[in-house]
Amino acid sequence: MTVVSPADSHTSLFVVIELWGCAGIRFGGPNDEAIGGHPLHGKGLDGYRAHEVINSAWIEDAIRVNSVHPHHSGDPFRRLHHYVLLFHDEMLEALADGIEARLTEGTRREILTSLTGNLIDQPYRRAQ
Repeated sequence: MTVVSPADSHTSLFVVIELWGCAGIRFGGPNDEAIGGHPLHGKGLDGYRAHEVINSAWIEDAIRVNSVHPHHSGDPFRRLHHYVLLFHDEMLEALADGIEARLTEGTRREILTSLTGNLIDQPYRRAQ
């Protein structure tokens, strides 16, 4: 891993991860030293990897919370995927329709400018 300064003018290779139809995000701890305290530890959760959780308790909890809505249906929630991405100091969990990872090359400024422009111009996107 190479740490790249936002002011760096040299091109680097980055991984861009895009979540489609994101319904929820958790970001932060535990870090790699404390992953043993996560509820999914011991169920296949492994550091520095991307995972999809099958039979997600988080999705079931979202269904339960929304069940008080007068027009509730669990179907939209059951179509969601629970993704867990583990990094060195953080982890990201997301409930989303889909996920895509792609390599891109450029300066940090170029890539962030391109991504923010795409967010503004791109219509809402669902998994294929």
